[in-house]
Amino acid sequence: MKDIGFIGVGQAGGNIVQLFEQEGYPAMYINTSKEDLNILKDSKYVYHITNGEGANKDRDKAKKLVIDDYDNIAAMVDKVMDCEILFVVFSSGGGTGSGTGPMLIDLMLDENRKVGAVTILPTSDESVKTKYNSYECFRELLSLDKMASLFILDNSKADKFYINNRFVQMFDNYVHIPDNYSSQRGNIDDAEIKETLLTHGMSCIYSAGNTNMAALAKSIFSDIYAPIEGDKVKYIALAADESISSFEELHKAVGVPYDEFRTYTDNDCILMLAGLNYPLSRLDEIHNDVLSGKDIIINNTTVSRQDLKDDFDFVKKSPGAMPRAEPQSKRDIMAKYLKR
Repeated sequence: MKDIGFIGVGQAGGNIVQLFEQEGYPAMYINTSKEDLNILKDSKYVYHITNGEGANKDRDKAKKLVIDDYDNIAAMVDKVMDCEILFVVFSSGGGTGSGTGPMLIDLMLDENRKVGAVTILPTSDESVKTKYNSYECFRELLSLDKMASLFILDNSKADKFYINNRFVQMFDNYVHIPDNYSSQRGNIDDAEIKETLLTHGMSCIYSAGNTNMAALAKSIFSDIYAPIEGDKVKYIALAADESISSFEELHKAVGVPYDEFRTYTDNDCILMLAGLNYPLSRLDEIHNDVLSGKDIIINNTTVSRQDLKDDFDFVKKSPGAMPRAEPQSKRDIMAKYLKR
Protein backbone atom coordinates (compact mmCIF):
# COMPACT_ATOMS: atom_id res chain seq x y z
CA MET A 1 0.00 0.00 0.00
CA LYS A 2 1.89 3.03 -1.28
CA ASP A 3 -0.55 5.43 0.39
CA ILE A 4 0.61 4.33 3.87
CA GLY A 5 4.05 5.63 4.87
CA PHE A 6 6.28 5.40 7.92
CA ILE A 7 8.63 7.91 9.53
CA GLY A 8 11.14 6.41 11.95
CA VAL A 9 12.32 8.82 14.64
CA GLY A 10 15.31 7.75 16.70
CA GLN A 11 17.08 4.40 16.61
CA ALA A 12 14.20 2.17 17.74
CA GLY A 13 11.81 3.80 15.28
CA GLY A 14 14.38 3.41 12.52
CA ASN A 15 14.73 -0.31 13.22
CA ILE A 16 11.00 -0.89 12.75
CA VAL A 17 10.59 1.40 9.77
CA GLN A 18 13.46 -0.29 7.95
CA LEU A 19 11.44 -3.52 8.12
CA PHE A 20 8.47 -1.70 6.57
CA GLU A 21 10.72 -0.26 3.87
CA GLN A 22 11.90 -3.77 3.03
CA GLU A 23 8.24 -4.70 2.49
CA GLY A 24 7.88 -1.87 -0.03
CA TYR A 25 6.30 0.90 2.09
CA PRO A 26 7.41 4.54 1.70
CA ALA A 27 9.85 5.27 4.50
CA MET A 28 11.85 8.14 5.96
CA TYR A 29 14.21 8.35 8.93
CA ILE A 30 14.89 11.27 11.28
CA ASN A 31 17.54 11.27 13.98
CA THR A 32 19.79 13.54 15.99
CA SER A 33 22.53 10.89 15.77
CA LYS A 34 24.56 10.39 12.59
CA GLU A 35 25.81 7.09 13.95
CA ASP A 36 22.27 5.69 14.16
CA LEU A 37 21.47 6.87 10.64
CA ASN A 38 24.66 5.34 9.26
CA ILE A 39 23.38 1.90 10.26
CA LEU A 40 20.52 2.32 7.74
CA LYS A 41 22.80 1.58 4.79
CA ASP A 42 20.15 0.63 2.23
CA SER A 43 17.64 3.34 3.16
CA LYS A 44 17.17 6.22 0.76
CA TYR A 45 15.58 9.01 2.76
CA VAL A 46 17.51 9.74 5.95
CA TYR A 47 17.61 13.13 7.64
CA HIS A 48 20.12 14.17 10.25
CA ILE A 49 18.72 16.96 12.41
CA THR A 50 20.94 20.02 12.14
CA ASN A 51 23.48 20.31 14.99
CA GLY A 52 22.36 16.97 16.40
CA GLU A 53 24.95 14.80 18.11
CA GLY A 54 22.50 12.38 19.71
CA ALA A 55 20.03 13.19 22.46
CA ASN A 56 21.29 10.78 25.18
CA LYS A 57 17.72 10.34 26.47
CA ASP A 58 17.26 14.10 26.93
CA ARG A 59 13.77 14.81 25.57
CA ASP A 60 14.08 18.59 25.90
CA LYS A 61 17.38 18.62 24.04
CA ALA A 62 15.82 16.70 21.16
CA LYS A 63 12.79 19.01 21.07
CA LYS A 64 14.94 22.13 20.82
CA LEU A 65 16.92 20.66 17.94
CA VAL A 66 13.76 19.76 16.02
CA ILE A 67 12.13 23.13 16.66
CA ASP A 68 15.19 24.90 15.25
CA ASP A 69 15.22 22.63 12.19
CA TYR A 70 11.52 21.95 11.62
CA ASP A 71 11.17 23.89 8.37
CA ASN A 72 13.80 21.66 6.76
CA ILE A 73 12.27 18.50 8.24
CA ALA A 74 8.81 19.46 6.99
CA ALA A 75 10.17 20.22 3.52
CA MET A 76 11.69 16.75 3.27
CA VAL A 77 8.52 15.06 4.54
CA ASP A 78 6.50 16.93 1.90
CA LYS A 79 8.99 15.97 -0.79
CA VAL A 80 9.37 12.25 -0.17
CA MET A 81 6.31 11.13 1.81
CA ASP A 82 3.40 11.61 -0.57
CA CYS A 83 1.11 9.29 1.40
CA GLU A 84 -2.51 9.47 2.48
CA ILE A 85 -1.71 8.10 5.95
CA LEU A 86 1.55 8.54 7.86
CA PHE A 87 2.67 6.63 10.93
CA VAL A 88 5.40 8.12 13.11
CA VAL A 89 7.37 5.32 14.78
CA PHE A 90 9.50 5.77 17.92
CA SER A 91 10.40 4.49 21.35
CA SER A 92 8.62 6.21 24.23
CA GLY A 93 11.60 5.80 26.56
CA GLY A 94 14.49 7.26 24.56
CA GLY A 95 15.52 10.80 23.76
CA THR A 96 15.07 11.70 20.10
CA GLY A 97 11.95 9.62 19.43
CA SER A 98 10.32 10.12 22.82
CA GLY A 99 11.00 13.84 22.84
CA THR A 100 10.08 14.70 19.27
CA GLY A 101 7.63 11.97 18.17
CA PRO A 102 4.50 13.50 19.76
CA MET A 103 5.55 17.01 18.71
CA LEU A 104 6.10 15.98 15.08
CA ILE A 105 2.69 14.29 15.03
CA ASP A 106 1.06 17.41 16.46
CA LEU A 107 2.76 19.65 13.89
CA MET A 108 1.72 17.42 10.99
CA LEU A 109 -1.85 17.12 12.27
CA ASP A 110 -1.95 20.91 12.29
CA GLU A 111 -1.08 20.77 8.58
CA ASN A 112 -4.18 18.57 8.05
CA ARG A 113 -2.22 15.38 7.49
CA LYS A 114 -3.64 12.04 8.61
CA VAL A 115 -1.12 10.81 11.17
CA GLY A 116 -1.00 7.83 13.52
CA ALA A 117 1.80 6.40 15.64
CA VAL A 118 3.64 3.25 16.60
CA THR A 119 5.46 3.48 19.90
CA ILE A 120 7.20 1.15 22.33
CA LEU A 121 6.88 0.69 26.09
CA PRO A 122 9.98 -0.13 28.18
CA THR A 123 10.50 -3.30 30.17
CA SER A 124 10.28 -3.32 33.97
CA ASP A 125 14.06 -3.64 34.37
CA GLU A 126 14.96 -0.57 32.32
CA SER A 127 16.26 2.58 33.98
CA VAL A 128 14.20 5.11 35.92
CA LYS A 129 15.10 7.73 33.30
CA THR A 130 13.72 5.53 30.51
CA LYS A 131 10.44 5.02 32.39
CA TYR A 132 10.19 8.72 33.20
CA ASN A 133 10.65 9.56 29.52
CA SER A 134 8.02 7.00 28.55
CA TYR A 135 5.41 8.38 30.93
CA GLU A 136 6.04 11.97 29.83
CA CYS A 137 5.87 10.89 26.19
CA PHE A 138 2.47 9.30 26.73
CA ARG A 139 1.27 12.36 28.58
CA GLU A 140 1.81 14.24 25.31
CA LEU A 141 0.53 11.50 23.00
CA LEU A 142 -2.77 11.06 24.81
CA SER A 143 -3.50 14.78 24.41
CA LEU A 144 -3.52 14.50 20.58
CA ASP A 145 -7.25 14.23 19.96
CA LYS A 146 -6.93 14.24 16.16
CA MET A 147 -4.32 11.47 15.98
CA ALA A 148 -5.19 8.30 14.08
CA SER A 149 -4.51 4.78 15.40
CA LEU A 150 -1.86 4.33 18.07
CA PHE A 151 -0.14 0.94 18.10
CA ILE A 152 1.62 0.37 21.44
CA LEU A 153 4.25 -2.37 21.40
CA ASP A 154 5.29 -3.64 24.83
CA ASN A 155 8.90 -4.77 25.18
CA SER A 156 8.00 -6.62 28.37
CA LYS A 157 6.12 -9.19 26.27
CA ALA A 158 9.04 -10.66 24.28
CA ASP A 159 12.41 -9.98 22.67
CA LYS A 160 12.26 -6.57 21.01
CA PHE A 161 13.48 -7.81 17.63
CA TYR A 162 10.83 -10.53 17.64
CA ILE A 163 8.22 -7.90 18.50
CA ASN A 164 9.38 -5.61 15.68
CA ASN A 165 9.28 -8.35 13.07
CA ARG A 166 5.96 -9.75 14.23
CA PHE A 167 4.28 -6.36 14.24
CA VAL A 168 5.47 -5.46 10.73
CA GLN A 169 4.37 -8.82 9.37
CA MET A 170 0.93 -8.63 11.00
CA PHE A 171 0.40 -5.04 9.84
CA ASP A 172 1.37 -6.00 6.29
CA ASN A 173 -0.95 -9.02 6.35
CA TYR A 174 -3.81 -6.80 7.46
CA VAL A 175 -3.49 -4.04 4.87
CA HIS A 176 -3.26 -6.65 2.09
CA ILE A 177 -6.49 -8.43 3.03
CA PRO A 178 -8.33 -6.90 0.03
CA ASP A 179 -5.60 -8.23 -2.31
CA ASN A 180 -5.39 -11.72 -0.83
CA TYR A 181 -8.92 -12.68 0.21
CA SER A 182 -12.34 -12.40 -1.38
CA SER A 183 -15.57 -14.23 -0.76
CA GLN A 184 -19.18 -14.11 -1.90
CA ARG A 185 -20.09 -14.14 1.78
CA GLY A 186 -18.33 -10.82 2.44
CA ASN A 187 -15.23 -8.75 1.79
CA ILE A 188 -13.06 -6.18 3.52
CA ASP A 189 -12.11 -3.41 1.10
CA ASP A 190 -9.38 -0.75 1.10
CA ALA A 191 -11.74 1.91 2.42
CA GLU A 192 -12.53 -0.21 5.49
CA ILE A 193 -8.82 -0.89 6.08
CA LYS A 194 -8.15 2.85 6.00
CA GLU A 195 -11.15 3.59 8.23
CA THR A 196 -9.77 1.34 10.96
CA LEU A 197 -6.23 2.72 10.67
CA LEU A 198 -7.54 6.27 10.96
CA THR A 199 -9.56 5.48 14.10
CA HIS A 200 -8.49 7.41 17.19
CA GLY A 201 -7.43 5.33 20.18
CA MET A 202 -5.27 2.25 20.65
CA SER A 203 -5.30 -0.34 17.89
CA CYS A 204 -4.02 -3.92 17.69
CA ILE A 205 -3.55 -6.32 14.78
CA TYR A 206 -3.25 -10.09 15.22
CA SER A 207 -2.32 -12.70 12.65
CA ALA A 208 -2.23 -16.45 13.11
CA GLY A 209 -2.92 -19.74 11.44
CA ASN A 210 -6.29 -21.41 11.63
CA THR A 211 -7.72 -21.07 15.12
CA ASN A 212 -11.03 -20.89 16.97
CA MET A 213 -12.48 -17.68 18.36
CA ALA A 214 -11.97 -18.66 22.01
CA ALA A 215 -8.25 -19.24 21.42
CA LEU A 216 -8.00 -16.05 19.40
CA ALA A 217 -9.73 -14.02 22.12
CA LYS A 218 -7.34 -15.46 24.71
CA SER A 219 -4.25 -14.73 22.62
CA ILE A 220 -5.17 -11.05 22.41
CA PHE A 221 -4.05 -10.59 26.00
CA SER A 222 -0.69 -12.36 25.59
CA ASP A 223 0.59 -10.94 22.32
CA ILE A 224 3.11 -8.13 21.70
CA TYR A 225 0.94 -5.13 22.56
CA ALA A 226 0.21 -3.19 25.71
CA PRO A 227 -2.71 -4.74 27.62
CA ILE A 228 -6.25 -4.15 26.39
CA GLU A 229 -8.41 -2.54 29.06
CA GLY A 230 -12.14 -2.07 29.43
CA ASP A 231 -14.84 -2.96 26.93
CA LYS A 232 -14.51 -0.11 24.44
CA VAL A 233 -13.78 -0.96 20.80
CA LYS A 234 -15.00 0.98 17.75
CA TYR A 235 -14.21 -1.47 14.93
CA ILE A 236 -13.49 -5.17 14.61
CA ALA A 237 -12.17 -6.43 11.27
CA LEU A 238 -11.70 -10.17 10.82
CA ALA A 239 -10.43 -12.38 8.01
CA ALA A 240 -10.82 -16.03 9.02
CA ASP A 241 -12.23 -19.31 7.80
CA GLU A 242 -15.86 -20.35 8.09
CA SER A 243 -15.32 -22.23 11.35
CA ILE A 244 -15.37 -18.86 13.11
CA SER A 245 -19.01 -17.97 12.69
CA SER A 246 -19.67 -16.00 15.87
CA PHE A 247 -18.02 -12.96 17.45
CA GLU A 248 -19.51 -13.77 20.87
CA GLU A 249 -16.23 -14.83 22.52
CA LEU A 250 -14.48 -11.79 21.08
CA HIS A 251 -17.23 -9.48 22.37
CA LYS A 252 -16.78 -10.96 25.84
CA ALA A 253 -13.06 -10.20 25.67
CA VAL A 254 -12.99 -6.67 24.21
CA GLY A 255 -16.58 -5.41 24.01
CA VAL A 256 -19.24 -4.91 21.35
CA PRO A 257 -18.00 -2.65 18.52
CA TYR A 258 -19.72 0.15 16.64
CA ASP A 259 -19.21 -1.85 13.44
CA GLU A 260 -17.67 -5.09 12.19
CA PHE A 261 -15.97 -5.97 8.91
CA ARG A 262 -15.65 -9.60 7.83
CA THR A 263 -14.17 -11.67 5.03
CA TYR A 264 -13.26 -15.35 4.70
CA THR A 265 -10.01 -17.27 4.23
CA ASP A 266 -9.00 -20.90 3.78
CA ASN A 267 -6.96 -21.16 6.96
CA ASP A 268 -5.40 -17.80 7.88
CA CYS A 269 -6.74 -15.61 10.68
CA ILE A 270 -6.18 -11.84 10.75
CA LEU A 271 -7.88 -9.63 13.32
CA MET A 272 -7.89 -5.85 13.75
CA LEU A 273 -9.22 -4.05 16.82
CA ALA A 274 -9.48 -0.27 16.49
CA GLY A 275 -10.63 2.46 18.86
CA LEU A 276 -9.62 0.69 22.07
CA ASN A 277 -9.02 2.38 25.41
CA TYR A 278 -5.47 3.44 26.13
CA PRO A 279 -3.60 1.11 28.54
CA LEU A 280 -3.82 3.33 31.61
CA SER A 281 -3.07 0.53 34.09
CA ARG A 282 0.17 -0.31 32.28
CA LEU A 283 1.07 3.38 32.25
CA ASP A 284 0.26 3.56 35.97
CA GLU A 285 2.82 0.79 36.53
CA ILE A 286 5.45 2.92 34.81
CA HIS A 287 4.36 5.95 36.82
CA ASN A 288 4.69 3.99 40.09
CA ASP A 289 8.12 2.71 39.07
CA VAL A 290 9.27 6.30 38.57
CA LEU A 291 7.89 7.30 41.97
CA SER A 292 9.64 4.31 43.54
CA GLY A 293 12.87 5.59 42.03
CA LYS A 294 12.40 9.07 43.47
CA ASP A 295 15.41 8.75 45.78
CA ILE A 296 17.55 7.53 42.90
CA ILE A 297 16.53 10.54 40.82
CA ILE A 298 17.21 13.03 43.62
CA ASN A 299 20.47 11.48 44.80
CA ASN A 300 21.95 10.82 41.37
CA THR A 301 20.95 14.00 39.57
CA THR A 302 21.77 16.55 42.27
CA VAL A 303 25.41 17.41 42.84
CA SER A 304 26.01 18.55 46.40
CA ARG A 305 29.14 20.26 47.66
CA GLN A 306 31.52 17.93 49.44
CA ASP A 307 34.39 19.30 51.56
CA LEU A 308 37.49 17.53 52.84
CA LYS A 309 38.52 17.71 56.47
CA ASP A 310 40.52 20.79 57.52
CA ASP A 311 42.33 19.74 60.68
CA PHE A 312 46.00 20.26 59.68
CA ASP A 313 46.46 23.45 61.72
CA PHE A 314 49.59 22.01 63.28
CA VAL A 315 51.29 22.09 59.86
CA LYS A 316 50.37 25.71 59.28
CA LYS A 317 51.77 26.66 62.70
CA SER A 318 55.00 24.72 62.25
CA PRO A 319 58.11 27.02 62.21
CA GLY A 320 59.55 25.17 59.25
CA ALA A 321 56.47 25.46 57.07
CA MET A 322 56.99 27.19 53.75
CA PRO A 323 54.98 30.40 53.27
CA ARG A 324 52.06 29.96 50.87
CA ALA A 325 52.68 31.75 47.53
CA GLU A 326 50.28 34.41 46.39
CA PRO A 327 48.04 33.18 43.56
CA GLN A 328 49.01 34.33 40.09
CA SER A 329 46.87 34.98 37.07
CA LYS A 330 47.21 32.74 34.01
CA ARG A 331 48.61 35.73 32.17
CA ASP A 332 51.37 36.13 34.83
CA ILE A 333 52.31 32.47 34.51
CA MET A 334 52.43 32.61 30.72
CA ALA A 335 54.40 35.85 30.82
CA LYS A 336 57.05 34.15 32.97
CA TYR A 337 57.67 31.62 30.21
CA LEU A 338 57.73 34.27 27.49
CA LYS A 339 60.57 36.13 29.27
CA ARG A 340 62.88 33.13 29.08
